[in-house]
Amino acid sequence: MNIQAEKIELAKMLFDTDNESIIERIKAVFEEYRSEWKGLNNAEIQSIEAGLKEIEASKTISHDELMKKGRHLIFQSSK
Repeated sequence: MNIQAEKIELAKMLFDTDNESIIERIKAVFEEYRSEWKGLNNAEIQSIEAGLKEIEASKTISHDELMKKGRHLIFQSSK
């Protein structure tokens, strides 16, 4: 997805609408987003967003798989 093209398309749709309900709903989405991230610094927000993108791209592993890798590393380093 080209994020810049998506943003331009959304801006066009917002600019072209006279429907106050749509504008209020979009505004509410942004206000909710801001309140969820309130108190986090930019580095924390970027880290969370990167993690969400990895989830969307299916670049995750299960908890069990992580634990197996962790045990393997612990036992390797203790030898």
